[in-house]
Parts: sequence; structure tokens; C-alpha cells
Amino acid sequence: LNTIPSVAAAEPADDVLAPVAQAAATGSETYNVKSAVNGAVFGPADSATLQQWLDEGRITPNCQLQQTGTEAWTMASQMFPALGATASTAAASDPFAPFQQSSEPHTQSSELNPYAPSLTPHVKTGPEVRKEIVPTAGDIGFCISHGWKTWTENFGLLLAVSATIIGVNYAMQFLQMMVQLGLGAGGNIWLGMVGLAVVFLVSMAIQIWLTLGFVKVCCQLCRGEHTEYATLFGSVGKIPMALLLVFLTYLPFIVVGGGLFMLIGPEGLRAGDDASAAIFAMTMFGMVALMMLFLLFVWPVFFLLADTELGFSEMIGKGLSIGMKNFLIVIPIFFVASLAMMMGIIACGVGVIATVPAGYAMVATAYLNMSGQLSPQR
Repeated sequence: LNTIPSVAAAEPADDVLAPVAQAAATGSETYNVKSAVNGAVFGPADSATLQQWLDEGRITPNCQLQQTGTEAWTMASQMFPALGATASTAAASDPFAPFQQSSEPHTQSSELNPYAPSLTPHVKTGPEVRKEIVPTAGDIGFCISHGWKTWTENFGLLLAVSATIIGVNYAMQFLQMMVQLGLGAGGNIWLGMVGLAVVFLVSMAIQIWLTLGFVKVCCQLCRGEHTEYATLFGSVGKIPMALLLVFLTYLPFIVVGGGLFMLIGPEGLRAGDDASAAIFAMTMFGMVALMMLFLLFVWPVFFLLADTELGFSEMIGKGLSIGMKNFLIVIPIFFVASLAMMMGIIACGVGVIATVPAGYAMVATAYLNMSGQLSPQR
């Protein structure tokens, strides 16, 4: 609660700051202001800041002012006679209460007024940000809206990053096709298989490298931090760990699928053997379903790898905790993010360069929100 001052107090006379203005003209003096309620000291404040505090009714007649560098305190009603004639002499609440939202110690330096940038800190303009990783239940609406807002406000940078990744992906696919044609023409099957495997691994490593950078860019933008296009290429050292995580994630699928293929054999999968083909198809469908279910638990691990410097065990532990705590909450977020990405298909597929970052921004916001780093203002 704050006392609403009278009209005269809110609109002081033109000469109300005459003594302060005279001092400022000679020596650029500043003043400290002591609250009439709890004795808290605010400042140093120059004449312009004092005028604003007067206009807002924060300085009452019982407040005291001290010129910086001196020890004497003067009642505000004596320094500003207009206050004593019009304003209430007993404030019902602390007129400087909005300035006490921060727990940071007050700086008494004449070179910096810590209150100038935040004269109205009680007005909340953005989400709360912190760095500590704490598994938290996510807010679906916030994840979608903040991700969309981040995409629209940083469209140019995200478009450049997305275009780079998609362009490199197409280039690697073209290279893989050329290697396949060249090795196939040689007639050596084993050489062809080894060559394709090498090209595939190199292509995967490059895509993972750029994806890690993309995730980091999105996380920094969603937190409101400054980031650059070069951030896309700054995760080279994390490629081995990312490849290991991908291998462990898809290992059950490879083992079960490959084992079933070897058991049935290529002959059993021919069109004439409908039973074998049906068993293989059903098994693979079940494996894909289990893989998608598994990814709902482990997806935060990849974001932690891209966005933090946690050790392997801590990263796995916190990632799984985030995933399990938000198992159901993340499903609608992924659905909306996928819809946003698929919007680009309308423009003959070229539009995905612009829409893919929208989905990534939503998922990045979900990661930040569910890891306790980003939360909406209440």
C-alpha cells in the first residue's frame, strides 16, 4: 500500500528544487534520502532524480536529505517548503517501498545511482531467469507463448542459423549419394559398405555439432541473453559425448531390429512370405513406439549437454529427473512445436527454414522452464 499524495504534492512548484539546482550548478552535488518510515537510505540522487521522486510522492515532509560528502541531515519540509504546506506529515506506508524489491546492498558511490535504471522495479516486464538446474513442473502455456515470442523477436538470426544447418544437411546428403555411386561403380561391395559407413558417421557428427550449436543459440535467446551467429559453431568439443548419447539411445533399436532381421533373413522378408514380413513390420513398429516413449524421458539430457558444462553422471541424472517430472506435460508442447515446424511445408517445403526455429524455441523454453532456469512472472 502507498499513500496517494495530494495534487499539490504530486505537482510541486517550479522552485521546489531551487536549493538543489543551485548546488548542482556549482558542483554537481548529489543527495541521500532517508525514509521517514524505516530509516532506509537511498541515493546518491542528483537533482533530476530527486525531482522524479518528488513527482511520484516518494519524498514526504518527514524524510531527511543529506548532501553527499557531509554529515548533516535536513528535513525535506525545510529544504522544500512546498511539501510542508501541502503534503501529509505522516505517511501510512513507506514511499520508497518499491525500491526495496531487490536484496542487493545499496551502493553509496557518487559515480553511480543504482536506482536510476529501475525507478519502477515493481513493474514486472519479463520472465524470471536463473542458472541453477532444478527439475520443475513445466508451464505449457508459457513454454509455447515465450518460445513463439523469442522466435518472432529474433527471426533474422534464427533464420540464418536454420538456413546454415539445412544447407549443410543437403550438402552432406549429396556427398553421400556421390560416394555411393562412385563406390558402387567399382564393384567391390565391402569397400562400398565401409565407404558409406564412414561418410554416414562424418555426416552425423557434423549434424550433431550444428544441432548442439542451434540448441545453445535458442537457449540463450530464450533467456534474454546476447548471442551471435558464431555460437552455432562453438560446440565442437561436445561432439564425442553427443555421439555416445545417440548411440546409447538407439542401441536397443539397433540390437532388436538387427537381430530380428538376421533371424528371419532376407529371404524371409520377400513378398511371398507375408507372415515373416508382418512379424518384422509389427516388431519394428513396436520398437519405434518404445523409442518415442523413451525419448520423452531423455530429451532434456541433450539440451543439458548443449547448454551446460555438467559432468556425464550429473547430466544424465538431472536430465532424466526433468524428463520424468514432465512426462505428460511435454507431449502437448512437442505437438504444437511440430505443427509450427510443419507450417513451412505449405511453402513447397522451403518455408521450413523459417518455421523450424519456432519449434526449437518452444522446446528450448520448455527445457529452461522445466529445469528451473526460466519461469513466468507472477
